[in-house]
Amino acid sequence: MSNFEVRMSEVGEGSGRGMYTKVDIKEGTSIGKKESVNAVHVPGSAMDLIDQYMNESADIKKAYSYIDGYGWETHTFGGTEYFVEPSILTFVNHGCNGTFNMLDWSAFRSWKNDNEGVIVTEMNATVNDYESYRENVYDIFTDRHIAHAALSYTVASRDIKAGEEITSNYIFYVSGLEAWIQQSEDLKSICSGETTGFITQTESDSKGVE
Repeated sequence: MSNFEVRMSEVGEGSGRGMYTKVDIKEGTSIGKKESVNAVHVPGSAMDLIDQYMNESADIKKAYSYIDGYGWETHTFGGTEYFVEPSILTFVNHGCNGTFNMLDWSAFRSWKNDNEGVIVTEMNATVNDYESYRENVYDIFTDRHIAHAALSYTVASRDIKAGEEITSNYIFYVSGLEAWIQQSEDLKSICSGETTGFITQTESDSKGVE
């Protein structure tokens, strides 16, 4: 990850920090493949305790802000659990209206095989789009390889020049239809400038609070 750096994002006002590349990256090149499998995993049992005691502890509330703000949720085992990127990849912002330049490798492969058809974004998402991206039925293989299955690696979806900010597509960073619909609406609101992101808002609210 030495070829990347963190600076204030240029995605939009209130977008917080972002990750930038110091070198040119060719389309299809993996990004942070080695680091991605070492993610912070917060299982459902831990999330249950966090939800239970969050309002009683400022430290637990801060932990939740980190988990929810920088991670993404999955319902692989039935409950709500989270994964958080272990490297500066965690600062990768959402590329609004399809402007992202990094995709999950499986989404990238499907996109290329479909002759670069339409990719679902916050601007064109419908309820019908969720069906094709929903999580698979539980199986023992996924159970034994949960980190690899949940984290997968990302690749450059186009040629990226040195100095560019790396952005991804947040549209499927949540699990469950209701959460996905809410995610779509939240991203649309953020991208239109009506609201700011969760991390930016949390940090703004906590200024001056010990």
